[in-house]
Amino acid sequence: MSDRWRDSLSKPLVKCALGAALVFLILVGSGREVVNGNAKLMLELIGAAAFCVLAATQRGACVGLLVLAAMNGLPFIDNSKSVAHHVAFQDLACIALIATALVWTVTAHRSAAPTRLGSLLSWCGLALLGWCVFSVGRTWADGQAPLLGAIRFGRDFLYFGALLIVLPRVRLSERDIKVLITVLCLGVCLFAAGQIATVEGLANPTWLVHAGASSTILGVTRLYAQMTDLVSAGLAFAVAAVVLTRGRAQSKAIPITLLLLTSLILQLTRARWIATITSVVLVSLWLALQADRRIAVTLRRRLMVFMGVLVACVVVILAVAPGVISAGPLAQRVLSIFTDVGSPSSTLAVRQQVAGEMTSLLGAHWFTGLGLIPPSVHFYPQFPSGSIRDTDLGVLNAVMTMGLIGAALIYLPLLVTLVHCMRHARTKARLRFPWVSYGGQIWIVATLASSVTLVTLFSPAGLVLSAAILAVLSQPCVTGGGPPVRARIETEPAHAPPPPVTA
Repeated sequence: MSDRWRDSLSKPLVKCALGAALVFLILVGSGREVVNGNAKLMLELIGAAAFCVLAATQRGACVGLLVLAAMNGLPFIDNSKSVAHHVAFQDLACIALIATALVWTVTAHRSAAPTRLGSLLSWCGLALLGWCVFSVGRTWADGQAPLLGAIRFGRDFLYFGALLIVLPRVRLSERDIKVLITVLCLGVCLFAAGQIATVEGLANPTWLVHAGASSTILGVTRLYAQMTDLVSAGLAFAVAAVVLTRGRAQSKAIPITLLLLTSLILQLTRARWIATITSVVLVSLWLALQADRRIAVTLRRRLMVFMGVLVACVVVILAVAPGVISAGPLAQRVLSIFTDVGSPSSTLAVRQQVAGEMTSLLGAHWFTGLGLIPPSVHFYPQFPSGSIRDTDLGVLNAVMTMGLIGAALIYLPLLVTLVHCMRHARTKARLRFPWVSYGGQIWIVATLASSVTLVTLFSPAGLVLSAAILAVLSQPCVTGGGPPVRARIETEPAHAPPPPVTA
């Protein structure tokens, strides 16, 4: 009888009828609750149910949307607003991503064991999370800050450690990676278009660009938004796609590259300019000389064409409108890199002064830091906003709070991934997404170089993005590498039992 019922329920018509009945019950129940004044609760329940369905059916879209939510990059929704005491929507997105990845890891089949790089990243995350917990406990035990205050002040480091433990252990299929790239690409392109429109005075789409602050430099509006980290990362992968892909993929990557390049230029962030250019040159030269012959030949040929087009564009601009380069605000911003050196009133001098005061305050606490002490508990009048964390001082955000040990543990997963990608690029293994590995290397080198002043690795949004990129780079279809030896022994016995002897 049970088999008959199971066969009946498996029929498409029966499935449609049951689904229609379930939807009808949900709509009737939702309408009843809305009439009774519980519309907000019903919307929250429906949203939670939709998220569960998305997490169960499409991992790539789920990760992409949560990363955009953590970076405050979803249109129409400003995730920086608090939903509880010092808890914003962005924090909920980070926690949801950690919990979802944990569920995926726990419920995964043995055959979906993580790669060697994924296992290494998990160990790096465990070490970082352990040190963060130690720093929180030390700060609380010394009476420097309450427990919840210390956790909130260092929550970005805790998020990064937890994500590194679970997210690289999640196996993403080729379809998941394609969908994840599509979601992030759509989000960053919408942001870049809105930013360009705002800077050029064409529109002011505040529903699209959630900027925390803005300023005017050399007559150009500069926006400070967390999505600028995704613009830099997107440009690295877009350049890689232009160089290493062909056909429709390359034709799609070219306009995306131009859009993100324009957005990066209008950010007026000199550290990003220098880091991006340096990274593209260094990584491209290394791969052109050391990578597998198939990738190296393609890379050298495409780079020659790319450099030729770039030189031609510069020549045309010099011939048609030479004033754009010689006297424009962008040229003045570039030249300010040299004029700011030695100037006592420049932003570089102010940063050097604050950095000097911070390092002098460290004293004998270089290795362990001062602790996760929020300014609401201890206000330091010599520092901006009275905090030992400054968005203009990059790596000092980690050194001041968790010492050199904490900073090294943040850098370690990026260095491990970079070495793995560079070594595997020299093999002859055929990968599905070689351009993702190339773009990941560009992004890692640029992020490491700019971390002296930028907070990509020292902010919740930047660290969630970093964890997602490292997790993608650890997938076997991107950089290769099967599951660890122990997992292979468990799932595939080395010696199969002999067949039975029959007469």
